[in-house]
Amino acid sequence: MKEMAHRKWQISMGEIVPEIDVLVIGKIGSHQIQIRSPAWIRQIEQAKAHGVRIFLDYTDNHLGVISSMSKFYFDVLPLVNVCVAPSEAMKVLLRRYWGGPVEVIGDPIEIDVQAPKIAAQPRRTVLWFGHSSNIGYLKEFLENTFKPAQDIRVIVLTNDDGARWFIESKPSIPSNVHIDLFSWSVRSMLKFAQISDICIIPSDTLDVRKSGVSANRLITAMALGLPTAADRLSAYEEYSEYFTDIRSAKLYELVDDPLAFKNLIIKAQNQIVPLFLSQKFGIKWANLFESATYSRF
Repeated sequence: MKEMAHRKWQISMGEIVPEIDVLVIGKIGSHQIQIRSPAWIRQIEQAKAHGVRIFLDYTDNHLGVISSMSKFYFDVLPLVNVCVAPSEAMKVLLRRYWGGPVEVIGDPIEIDVQAPKIAAQPRRTVLWFGHSSNIGYLKEFLENTFKPAQDIRVIVLTNDDGARWFIESKPSIPSNVHIDLFSWSVRSMLKFAQISDICIIPSDTLDVRKSGVSANRLITAMALGLPTAADRLSAYEEYSEYFTDIRSAKLYELVDDPLAFKNLIIKAQNQIVPLFLSQKFGIKWANLFESATYSRF
């Protein structure tokens, strides 16, 4: 395929819509949503009237799972020209509410690739990172599934709400599993990956809130150089050869000898991680903006 010659795009972000050619609606956040939502709708309506192309980056299923942000998404759909979903599964979910064009563009990873470990920690160290919306899955996993034979340190990286909720929930976990909570950032994720042996991504394959997620967390864990155990979410299935099923007995093989899985991570870093670099996704978005299919409405 011939690579498209891209124009130089100037990007601005914020709550105010300037004079633009393309408007992308991303994660909107729930703070003061009752005030911000109608103000946005008015601006988007004005932009639409002036011929601005409206793209909705639909990363969370707020149409199918009612939240404080659902009304905004229902209100904005009639103004949208193109929706972008992070996975084929999310595209299917979106199709229940939207009959217009949907393109699938995944989420890029935010880090440089880190070399896999050459030695294991004297006490096995497990890394978990995620938003507070995911920490309930970690609690359930630690309470009901994770029964290691040896002492385990679990480093938990999340936001303040997630850390507060986890502490206040008082999880009932095995006495040989020790939890250390820290604030998530790209810097802290890189730092603690260096002293971790494996990464875990527990979830719930039956939870509709997770059915449309992208593979971003899984690929990030592999980019960190960590053998990974995860639930088999829809977006993870095509990469199943590169990670361990967290509900299987192989989880404990991973805990006992993480270095035995080193070649698997090297293979993942060579074959699939490069597909998720931010430059790749920037090109996909530029191609979408410049596509003749969506150049006029």
